[in-house]
Formats: sequence, C-alpha cells, structure tokens
Amino acid sequence: MITGPAAGADDRRYGTRWGRTVLVLLPALLVVGVMGTALVHGVWSAGYTTQAGTLGLSVAEVTGGPAAIVAVDQPVKAFDGSVSQQRVLRLGVAEAQVRGMCVTQQASLFGRTATLRIEIPSATVRGLVLDAQTLAGNVRLTGNVTVNINAADATVPGLPAPLGGSPDDLGILADGLFHSGSQDRVRGGQLSSAQLSGLSARLELGERECTG
Repeated sequence: MITGPAAGADDRRYGTRWGRTVLVLLPALLVVGVMGTALVHGVWSAGYTTQAGTLGLSVAEVTGGPAAIVAVDQPVKAFDGSVSQQRVLRLGVAEAQVRGMCVTQQASLFGRTATLRIEIPSATVRGLVLDAQTLAGNVRLTGNVTVNINAADATVPGLPAPLGGSPDDLGILADGLFHSGSQDRVRGGQLSSAQLSGLSARLELGERECTG
C-alpha cells in the first residue's frame, strides 16, 4: 500500500490510500518492479494481514496441482488501523501454469478514481496461495478428489506451510485443478516462486476492471 499525506473521505473509498501529489505516480509504477521481484523470490507466511481493499483478478486459464481449498478467517486491516476477520476461500496449489492473468486495484487520487493494472501473459508459479472473496468462472478438480475433509488436515505437498484451516471448517483436496474464465475478487495472495513472462503495468484514470 502506498501512503502519502493525510487523506480525506474520498481516499477511504477503496481501502487503499495513495498520496495527493503527482509524485505518487512514480512510486505507484515502481510497485510493479517490486512486485516482480517478490513474485520470483516470494517469502511465504502461514498467516498475514491484508488491507481493506480487494484486488480484481482475471485469469484465462490455470492448470496445476496438487490443490486444496479451505474456508478460513482472514485478518483485514481497515483504513483506521482496526483489524477484523473476513471469511474467504483459501486456494493452495503446489505448482501451476497460468495464462492470461490480469490484476487491478482501485484507489482515490486527487479526488478521482485511478486503477493500477498489471498484466502477465504467462507464468509458472510454485507454492501459490490465494484468498478469494468471490470466485467466478469454471473450476474442474481432477484425479483423486476428497470433499468435506477437516480443513486443518487440508495440506498440499509443495506448500511451505499449512493453509491454516480450522478443525470445524470445510476442506477439499484434489490431485489436479483447472480454473478458466475467472473474474475473481481476492483479498491477497502468496507464493514461493514464479517465472513471469511479459509483465506489464499501467496506471489508468477511472474504475477499470480486467475483462478476461
């Protein structure tokens, strides 16, 4: 999250605070370079706190495995610093091929809405975890699939830490996962490593979303 001088009411709309000066444009775009490094050399944590705003995520196709899905309570930090628990679906995949990924995040800039858009045509990721507020698209689980297991037992070889599910929560395990045509809202994500191809980013005025 990029911070700047004290923000007004408009800056709170998206749960993301960007500075009021034109200098914010440079750090906003530099975030892409930092993100690229972080994705390639990720530091995975079993528990982390996200900011209040969600990210738009569109993916043409994800193929990988083994995979697990659990329901968890994700700590979310609001603009005023308070932390609450939000229910999310946590998806963990040991290794995946990703095609046509687009990520967007909105914020208020000079009292106007701006969108940071990041596009990655293809990627190979390992130790991927996503916390999804909403999932939309086609999902197919392949191989051996176990439904309604104890979420605390939903572990995937290749992930550096457990997914953090509670004993009384939903858990699903599958040898393979295919997800296409996604239009998701995610709270956050982590991964162990990634190889990215063709990463690009731009800052656009207005509320933009990935179109798939």
